[in-house]
Amino acid sequence: MVEAWFIILWFTLTTYMILDGRTFGAGALLHVVATTDEERRQVIGAIGPLWPWGEVWLIAAGGTLFVAFPRVLGVAFSGYYLALFLVLWALIFRSMSLEVRGAVDHPLWRSFWNFTLVVSSLALALLFGVAMGNLLRGVPLDASQEFQMAFFTSFGVRGHVGLLDWYTVSVGLASTLVLGAFGATMLVHKTDGPVHERSRRAAAWLWAAGSVMLAVIAVESWFVRPSLLTALPGRPLAWLSLFACIAGAVCIYSGLRRSDLKSESRGVVGAAIFLYGLSGSWAA
Repeated sequence: MVEAWFIILWFTLTTYMILDGRTFGAGALLHVVATTDEERRQVIGAIGPLWPWGEVWLIAAGGTLFVAFPRVLGVAFSGYYLALFLVLWALIFRSMSLEVRGAVDHPLWRSFWNFTLVVSSLALALLFGVAMGNLLRGVPLDASQEFQMAFFTSFGVRGHVGLLDWYTVSVGLASTLVLGAFGATMLVHKTDGPVHERSRRAAAWLWAAGSVMLAVIAVESWFVRPSLLTALPGRPLAWLSLFACIAGAVCIYSGLRRSDLKSESRGVVGAAIFLYGLSGSWAA
């Protein structure tokens, strides 16, 4: 039963990161793929009016923790207190930037909320990656099975660790690159003209950089938590997840090579499959 609840938790969290993570990437690339206000409106339109629907999955993940793992929920909320508040404020500012950007027809108003959207989107992609890095590295539980961590300590991964160290920052950077690549892939599918072409180039560069960073993290994980890699051969679900990663990567590559709607849709679906496979291999 525990395994079933864990799978539900993994599925809800990963689905949230896919539905909302692609909008993090698109928002972070606002000034990269769009140079005029009209082009930026095209990017905002691609994010779409239904972006809050993805956050329902975050609530579902919280409900799963509350029902199945209340002790984990309590310990995590107290241990990650500062990080959770940073995520909350970033979500608030991102939501405001999307909702009120067009409320006042003035360049200064739009510029401010454009900047807010970029910064909050980057912060969310980085913070969720850092959170994943903390889960992979492990946290220092005390005798009462609780933990308290500063924002950073010595930047090392042993002893009295903080939220930020060289390993968690690496995972955060990889998360930012991968979600940026996913956002660019979505923009390739949903935009046209100069934004479409810039998004295609950004997607190619970001997927390449993200792949390199993921390989770096695999090497780092061997030193930080070697059990993560040594356990893979004996876990069939991990192999299935790695196969999903390969299938998703093939779809991304083939989808970005052509400019027709079907290929671009395949690229977006491939990116989602890749993220499911990536998170699934870590969860397994």
